[in-house]
Amino acid sequence: MIYRVRHRTMYDYKDPVSVSHHLLRLTPRNSTRAGLPWNADIYTARTSCERPRATDYFGNTQTFFTLQEPHDS
Repeated sequence: MIYRVRHRTMYDYKDPVSVSHHLLRLTPRNSTRAGLPWNADIYTARTSCERPRATDYFGNTQTFFTLQEPHDS
């Protein structure tokens, strides 16, 4: 069985912000039960600076990225 999962997070700010930092913790763990490799992409209409993925103390994948231009959402 193949699953397609889509998650959307949106932020709306009262006033424009010049930069924002985000830490994603939504990537499933690799397991032999999953059967297929996991691919995750960050889609944004704005320029972003993505750092490599890291693993936290508990073995969860984290992805950090920054939006580096003024925005209000």
